[in-house]
Amino acid sequence: MEFTIVRRNGNINYQLIPTGKGKHLVLWRKYTFSESNGIYYCSSKWKHKCSARIKLTKGKKILPIDLLHSHEPPNYHLTADGVYVKV
Repeated sequence: MEFTIVRRNGNINYQLIPTGKGKHLVLWRKYTFSESNGIYYCSSKWKHKCSARIKLTKGKKILPIDLLHSHEPPNYHLTADGVYVKV
């Protein structure tokens, strides 16, 4: 059973959601981001042509790069086991 990791850095809270491929999605401000070459791109980059992206610093703080999303945030449900399921 895998659980999300909640990070609290000042006023910024985000969660790391395990994927089936051994990586994590970042859930922040209702949007998810996936990592590629050190940059976290909106998970809807291709589907919605979204340019939003962030970076995690070495101290695991979020550094916003582009926060303009071209779509509404996805809907996730947190199960009683602590697992996020996209609905």
